[in-house]
This record gives sequence, C-alpha cells and structure tokens, in this order.
Amino acid sequence: MKFGYSKTQFSWKEAFHGMGGLIFILSILLTLIGLLFIYSASPKRGADNYMNRQASWFLVSIVAFLITVRFDYLILVKHSYAIYLVAILSLIATHFLGVYRGGAKSWLKLGPMLLQTSEIMKIAIIFLLAKVLSDETKKNGGIKELLYPVLLTGIPMGLIVIQPDLGSSIIFVPVAFAMIFVSGIRFKALAIVFLIMVNLAVVVYFYGLHEYQKKRVLMFMNQDSMTREEKRSSGYQLEQSKIAIGNGGLTGRGWGKGTQNVYGLLPERHTDFIFAVIGEEMGFVGIFLVLLLYLILFCSMLVTSYTTLAVPGQLIIIGVMALHLSQTIVNTAMTVGMAPITGLPLPFMSYGGSSLLFNFISIGMVVSVAGRKIL
Repeated sequence: MKFGYSKTQFSWKEAFHGMGGLIFILSILLTLIGLLFIYSASPKRGADNYMNRQASWFLVSIVAFLITVRFDYLILVKHSYAIYLVAILSLIATHFLGVYRGGAKSWLKLGPMLLQTSEIMKIAIIFLLAKVLSDETKKNGGIKELLYPVLLTGIPMGLIVIQPDLGSSIIFVPVAFAMIFVSGIRFKALAIVFLIMVNLAVVVYFYGLHEYQKKRVLMFMNQDSMTREEKRSSGYQLEQSKIAIGNGGLTGRGWGKGTQNVYGLLPERHTDFIFAVIGEEMGFVGIFLVLLLYLILFCSMLVTSYTTLAVPGQLIIIGVMALHLSQTIVNTAMTVGMAPITGLPLPFMSYGGSSLLFNFISIGMVVSVAGRKIL
C-alpha cells in the first residue's frame, strides 16, 4: 500500500488497555442508558416491547464489535474501493427494492430484518477516505488533491438524498471535512470547497428537497412565531419535544413518569426523540450527565488518534469521531429546537437495530486501531 504499512500485530491487552477500553465501556454505558429509556418510551411493557428488540440487537452488535476489533483494519483500508462499491450498489438496490419507513425508502429487507443501507455507506466512506487521504498526504495538499475525495463523498450523498433521507446525507459532510482537515490539505483549498458546498446546499434546498422537508426548515426558522394551528400540525413534534424538555426542570419527573412520554404526546419518542424523554424524566441533571459521557467518549477517541502512529488509523478514528459527534450534535440540537428535524438517531441510545449495529462496528474500528502495532 502506498502509505507504507503492510503488517500489524494485534494484542487484546493493548486494544482494551487505556483509551480503547474506556471507549468500549462508554459505548456500553450509553447503550444501557438508552435501553432504560427505550423501555420507558415503549407503548407496550410486556415481552414484545422496543427494549427487548433493541437488547437483541445489542447482543448482535457486541459480537460484530469483537469481530471488527480482531480484524486488521489495514486490510479493510487496502480493499476499501471494493467495500465502497458494495455500499454504493446497496444504495442503488434500495432505490429499486427498498422499504419505506418514516417517509423515506432507506431500508432493504433481508429476511426478518430491515437494514438501513446508508449505515453501511458511512463505514465504507471512512475506510476509503482513510486510504485516499493517506496517499494524498505525500502530495502538496492543494485543490486538485481535494476534489477526488469530495467527489467520492458526493456520490453516496446524492443517492441518499433521493431516498429521501437528507439527515443521513448531511452527516457525510463533517466526516469528510474532519478527515480532509487532519490529512494536511491546505486551508485555502478547504475554504474553496466550503464555499462550493454552501452553494450546493442552496441548490439542494430549492430543487432537491421535498415539500415536507422544506416545511421542517421553515418551521425551525419561524418556531417562535408558530400559530396555534401550526403547533398542532407541522410543528407538533418540535413543540412537544420542547414541552417535554421544559417539564423535566432540574431533576426530572422520574423514570417512566414523564407526561409527554407516558401519554404518547411526543411522536418518535423511542427513536429520534429519546433525548427529550431523558430530559423530561431526568431533567437538566440527566441531560448533563449523558452529554458528559458523550464528551468523554469523543475526547477518548481524539487522544487515541493522537497516539496512533499509522496515518490510516488516525484518519479512521477521526472519521468515526466526526460521525458520532455530528450525529449527537444534530440530534440533541433538533430536540431543543436549535436545528431542523432531520430524523437522525442519537448514537447508541435511540431505538434502531441497524444504527446500533453499525455504531458498534465503527467503535470496533477505533479499538482495532488502538490494539494494533505497526511492524
């Protein structure tokens, strides 16, 4: 491989010693907290509830995590074009054979389970950019070297936008930007690409968004002047989320006792709006503690990246960190009315099998880097 690394030596002790172990423990802890509030938000409290289904996915995710940790990440980087192609083909297959959920045709039905193919693409783009940018760091870091990774990122974004799943598509931007930034590309080139992306965002808004997506953006911009009718229709979800957060106060109403949650007034409370349930039932204190766990998780990834010698490994960790950080920011911001509703889940905590599975696979990538020594 052009970046000069061909062999690694793996150690379970090194993988889980220090930051790697902390990252894994934090991921487990966030998931367990999520399970508690998914149960609280479940309409059914018997055997067939959202928590039991999520717990099953949790066990599968742990197995996938351990397999990913043991796998040599440099082999995956080497074959990243093939992984990228498979992910692209899965997005194309979703366009023709996919299943609609929540207004988006984003899932493929594989036997008894539904797989969100954009989650596969998130992993694939991180591996591919790690390969491409590892090669490009030996060049001058100018605009020509920047256009290729931007193109590679733009293709899946376009395929995901037409599903339509604007939220998942947008997440590719901070992931690519973070990886490009740390790879040594010059700031001037980054600024040019940023301006191009701003202009493309304007074009997408006027010509690429569906009417309901435009309404979400407008509702976010005009939320303080919503009429009573708007609060009962297009702005209902945002309004109920803000009420739930406000109800929580400092210490919350208690687990399983949130009125917006218990009476089913908050839509999607077990998925995209699980953060609002936490806010209502555990208050500001609960919100602070959850955000603190995320902050420690992201800082741990940053430290792991800084102490990693292999450039592809550094880029993989930065990509995973940017992925989870951006999703956390967008999800929590939309819950309190600081961002438009996008349908992005809260990493590790929101209900969703595909999301949880690939969250742990991505964390497995980070721990794999931490546990490998370049020979």
